[in-house]
Amino acid sequence: MKAILISSHYESRCSDGHNASSTTWNHKKVLLKDIRKGSYDKELRNLLRLTCSQHKDKEIEYFCDTCHTPICLACVFLEHREHICLTASEAVVAQKDRLVNYAAKVNEKLQHLENEKKVVCENFARVNKHQTEANANIEKQIEGIIAQIERHRQQALQLVEDRIEETLKQCNSQVEQAYLKITLAKGCLEFCETMIVHGKDEEVLYLEETITKRLQQLEELPNVDLKPIARDVFPDINEQTCGIQDLESLPSAQVDSVQTESNFILHSCLETSKISFKLLRIFDTGFDSDTQSPVIRSMAVGNNTIILSDSANGKIKCISTSGTLKECLTTGDDFSPFAVAVCKNVIGAVHANYLYMFDQIGKGTHKLMLSAKPPGGTIFTFALANYRNEGFIVGNLPDNYFRVYSTDGILQERFSLHLQKPLTNLSVDKSGHLVTCEWGDSCVRVRDLHGTKLTNCQVPPTWKPFAAHEDRNGFIYVVNNSQHAVSVFDPDGTDILHHATIPDGLQKPLNLAFDDEGLMYLVNIFGYINVYKVSVERLTVNAPRELGSTAWCQ
Repeated sequence: MKAILISSHYESRCSDGHNASSTTWNHKKVLLKDIRKGSYDKELRNLLRLTCSQHKDKEIEYFCDTCHTPICLACVFLEHREHICLTASEAVVAQKDRLVNYAAKVNEKLQHLENEKKVVCENFARVNKHQTEANANIEKQIEGIIAQIERHRQQALQLVEDRIEETLKQCNSQVEQAYLKITLAKGCLEFCETMIVHGKDEEVLYLEETITKRLQQLEELPNVDLKPIARDVFPDINEQTCGIQDLESLPSAQVDSVQTESNFILHSCLETSKISFKLLRIFDTGFDSDTQSPVIRSMAVGNNTIILSDSANGKIKCISTSGTLKECLTTGDDFSPFAVAVCKNVIGAVHANYLYMFDQIGKGTHKLMLSAKPPGGTIFTFALANYRNEGFIVGNLPDNYFRVYSTDGILQERFSLHLQKPLTNLSVDKSGHLVTCEWGDSCVRVRDLHGTKLTNCQVPPTWKPFAAHEDRNGFIYVVNNSQHAVSVFDPDGTDILHHATIPDGLQKPLNLAFDDEGLMYLVNIFGYINVYKVSVERLTVNAPRELGSTAWCQ
């Protein structure tokens, strides 16, 4: 085999010297830079032939698969004669196959690592984005709070100025009255003294009645109230501002609650709403066709019809808005409807772990299993509502999911929200947001479908919210069963009205609904319904309310 002579440059005398020698005349002469470029890699590999580790003068021709080592022909007949031996070319093919498999696995692992890197980078970017959004949101909230505090300051100063101006006017009036009374008293006294000293006998005799009347008038003059102005004439500004906290001492987790609380204090200083209930009619939903006294579990209103689930009589009652029974729906089975809703001309009802649908003529069209019965036979009390007049939404599923079904019985959407279980009632407002009654923390919340809390209506821990609906003005009406009342919250979640229902003849209200005209229907478990006309009047209030104050309407 020809050798390769490496040189960084050609020297003619060196080349001639190699050509003159019998041992090197046939050597190939190349430049070092060409070697570095890889131009002679194949020739170099051919020169570097491996030799046997046991027989240095023998080249590698075989591979012992048992010992996993390259050997020569002599080794095959000596140390490895009982081993599995392959020719070098066969061993190279097998080894290349294994290397291909290893390379594929390494490539797969590399791809997995690349994906992990991508996810980590995305998470990093997402965290940075969330941080930026959170910082911007906090700055925006703090700016809003500062603006609200400034408006509160101006309002409080104006309140003091108005009250002082009113009080000064009162003081000026009292001063004028005092001067007038003093003038009258002096005139009467001067007349009497003149008659006593200078009056003639006949004048005294004839003017006796006049003098007597003037003396009586003098005695009867009312005393001027000279008491100092009490401090309670002026507004207690300390009390008005006691709800504004030191923002620097607040932990970051309470920034959102500061916004809500400040809005409550300051919003009431600027504008409020007066809501009044007018009872229009009362009727009973127990009819002669009932075999038992009604037990109402749920109510919905649509198409000028009141839909009631009467679990005691095992049917759904369809009643006109004036209280006339139109028809009853049942399945023929052991039917005990719980939640009901109406969408277009389709009525939905939940019984046990099934969702039933009835068409406009009262025929059952679908029976959908919502979930398997849990161990022990316990049945979940599912929440049901009309979803944007497109179908029905079901909540309180065992897997914590919400599902949206079309009126054709097709599952349209499935999503999960973290609730303070149990969920006792569900409704959907005009924007498609969910209004949920959550007994876990006695709260009514408005959420979007991503779970973002838009409004929190915190009710007292002494009672549980049985049902909640939003009217067309954005106010939230919550049934207060234990206190026989309906509470009204504004769109910010502030409690602005508490209407007692016992004076209206309705005990323990259970559910409520609104019709297309805005009338409110309130039902109790025994099937008695009160119909109210609700009026909303926007008012501007000069004096701020104290934190926690509530308007009570009896």
